[in-house]
Amino acid sequence: MGFNYAAEKKKFETLWARLRREYRAAGMSDTAIQKMHDFDWEVFKQERIYRLHTQDLGIGIFDEHSAEQEDKSALMKKFLESVSRWDDYTTASRYGWIEGIGDQRLVRVLKRLSISEKELLTKYCIEDKTQQEIAAEMGLSQRAVGKQLQQLKNFFRKF
Repeated sequence: MGFNYAAEKKKFETLWARLRREYRAAGMSDTAIQKMHDFDWEVFKQERIYRLHTQDLGIGIFDEHSAEQEDKSALMKKFLESVSRWDDYTTASRYGWIEGIGDQRLVRVLKRLSISEKELLTKYCIEDKTQQEIAAEMGLSQRAVGKQLQQLKNFFRKF
């Protein structure tokens, strides 16, 4: 349920009427009491803004039952794609292994390679795939993959 401003403000003012009496009885000055009231009033307004701009998705904390709960929330279905990040390894993070190399000259050279060359190296060296597997995934012949790997080997020998 949303923030009921009138009811919450009434509770706030009732509380502060009691607190003013207690603080005066304790010997606090009206200026100090007013500063405390003003601080609490700012917190009250921030809480109101927070509650007005925050909406419960209605599914609770994600746990082993979250798949069951997910189906019950229309908001979750509507906004799941926009609030989720699924890494499909097509971004630069796919080639994050390059950053782990200690030789900065080699890192610069590897970063200048084409995407297809980086992909070929990643599949062959990092994922330990065979030329036949790479050829099938990349839509090339095994011979073409072998030729590209040989060109890369020759390039790195010169390096």
